Amino acid sequence: MPLDVERRLVGIRHDPLLSTLDLVAHELVEHDVRLLRILERDASKRPGRWVERRVPDPILKLSLLKNRVFASANISFLFAMLALFAPGFLLPFYFEELRGFPAVQAGLLLTPLSLTLVVMAPLSGSLADRFGSRVLAPLGLAIACFGLVLLSQLNVQSSLWDIIWRLVVIGIGQGLFQSPNTRALMGAAAPDEQGIASGILSTGRVIGQALSVALAGTIFSGFGAAAAGVLLSLQGQNLSTSRVSDLQNTFLAGFHAAFIVCAAFAAIGIFTSLVRGNEKKNRQTQPQSSDNVAR
Repeated sequence: MPLDVERRLVGIRHDPLLSTLDLVAHELVEHDVRLLRILERDASKRPGRWVERRVPDPILKLSLLKNRVFASANISFLFAMLALFAPGFLLPFYFEELRGFPAVQAGLLLTPLSLTLVVMAPLSGSLADRFGSRVLAPLGLAIACFGLVLLSQLNVQSSLWDIIWRLVVIGIGQGLFQSPNTRALMGAAAPDEQGIASGILSTGRVIGQALSVALAGTIFSGFGAAAAGVLLSLQGQNLSTSRVSDLQNTFLAGFHAAFIVCAAFAAIGIFTSLVRGNEKKNRQTQPQSSDNVAR
């Protein structure tokens, strides 16, 4: 029986991934419609760029984006979130639908990544204070990229240890990247611009995470992996061995492709992190320029 026919028999409404994607898409469409209405209403009266350049306290200080270190750190962070938010989204489907693990075990298997981040974040912050972020940030993202490639090699026979050490590698890379990159980003902004810089950082995080879920989910579903996972979890006991094997291969094809694409975005983030300017020079001149403006 064709996969799309079996998918209809199971019922698309019971697919949690597709339901989540539908909800995200609906919210994004509503948000875009509201935003377009606001822009359409105000474009002719108060162009945003014109207003932000002339008000005393702008929401977005466009001059910050001309700072090479600041722009590079933001773009790198966006690509990092786009690449590294996907494991937490896709792995539960791998654990529960392909491997048949209970929800509690699936949740526990995700903790090595978080625990590694907890350990690495203060350590990388200390290293960044001593050596700067120009080397640490791209190095951490390179390790995380390698971890994503390793994660794409998981299969039905992978042991728990195979899963755990791969997540630890990603956690080491993400922890080594995130603190130095955030330090460089915030350090590139003057003291009176810290709030704006923090807001841009948070916006980049949310955009990267949202795009990560949308992109990984689209690739995963596009390969038929979402439907295959539903069939395995609901009807796996009643299917023939050959049919189960076909569904597992379909699931893994989408699973592997999603992580390879995420690794590619992490690789782009390595490049954008390498092209940042002289962080130390920027830190030395920034306070002075702020004092001159004050005078």
